[in-house]
Amino acid sequence: MDVIALVYDILRDMAAQPRAQESTVAYLVEQLTGFVKQRDTVLICFPEQGEGSLSQLMEQAVLRCEAIPVVWGADHRWKSLLRLAFSSRATTIISTPLIVLGLAKLRSFYSIPLFIRNVVTSGYPCEAWMIDGIRRGFDSASWGCF
Repeated sequence: MDVIALVYDILRDMAAQPRAQESTVAYLVEQLTGFVKQRDTVLICFPEQGEGSLSQLMEQAVLRCEAIPVVWGADHRWKSLLRLAFSSRATTIISTPLIVLGLAKLRSFYSIPLFIRNVVTSGYPCEAWMIDGIRRGFDSASWGCF
């Protein structure tokens, strides 16, 4: 077995423990409480969903902030994401940088009014040019959360 694969398996097993997940959710709540308010709608867009996934951890954190999580479902087409962002009237979006940047470009191209004031990128590193594109695309504040 490859050493990197072995280390990855060990880290994944450690992260899957309930105590580790609880501390992760507590960290996320601490980060989100600065701008997510009660009854805000928060759109969560991660491709992988399920037990212990980043999507599930973010959903738990949003619920603890007493906000309303809206999770991007199994239909991973841009059209469905744009429709969900518009119909949910989400004020915050939590996503990987490339997904939220793509949504910002679609919003601008089709001139669709979205209500997003805050963007949280997570899951992958976010380059400066991505942050600039996201801020201009949504005219919003942007935070990174690892």
